[in-house]
Amino acid sequence: MARLKEIQEAVLQMSAPKALRNELIHKLRSERMSYHGDESSWNRSWLWASKWNVRAYVSRKLELTHDVVCMSVLVQESCGDYAFVIHTNNPVTGDPSKIHTRDCEGFGIDLGWRISRDEQ
Repeated sequence: MARLKEIQEAVLQMSAPKALRNELIHKLRSERMSYHGDESSWNRSWLWASKWNVRAYVSRKLELTHDVVCMSVLVQESCGDYAFVIHTNNPVTGDPSKIHTRDCEGFGIDLGWRISRDEQ
């Protein structure tokens, strides 16, 4: 577990490339979305280190591979009352004939952990 913490801390020390920041700010402004412009808003945006947290470690032990995990960017204003995620196929079995959704109250920090092994 100590090694996981080291990896996560190393990832969190990274900073967004300036070109990415500039492009995102441009897109936000062109869509008339709010941008607070301070460094702390960037720091709160990093999720990539979650590939190296305890839940990710446990899911790999359950043979849920993370080799195909890719970073993506979702930009949206959120109110924090409810959160949801929709997969266009079952994230456990990969079955493209099943749309898989999850929702919860709040910002949804635990949405990814709610997929259970018995849903296979």
